[in-house]
Amino acid sequence: MFMIRTFLISYRATGYLFGHYILSILRKDLFVLGLTDLVMFLSTFFCLLQQKAIYQRYISWDGSGWIIQHVLALFYVANIGMARNLPWRSCRMGILS
Repeated sequence: MFMIRTFLISYRATGYLFGHYILSILRKDLFVLGLTDLVMFLSTFFCLLQQKAIYQRYISWDGSGWIIQHVLALFYVANIGMARNLPWRSCRMGILS
């Protein structure tokens, strides 16, 4: 129900069903957006390897594991999200804006 409401509000406001801003990003620099998504996808493998190391007790989650995980997330959001001015980077992000 929420999704239908969102589509209708977007259509009334912009005249486009799925939002003009997202489509303009796709048209403008599809290659760079693809590279950004590739980096995000590949970073999941780092997280997987980190979690396996924690499971096998090579790294302690309570010690440095959570710090490593959050530094990676901060690096991604700060360097890629904010540098590219992506739409999910908004003033609601508080500390990072």
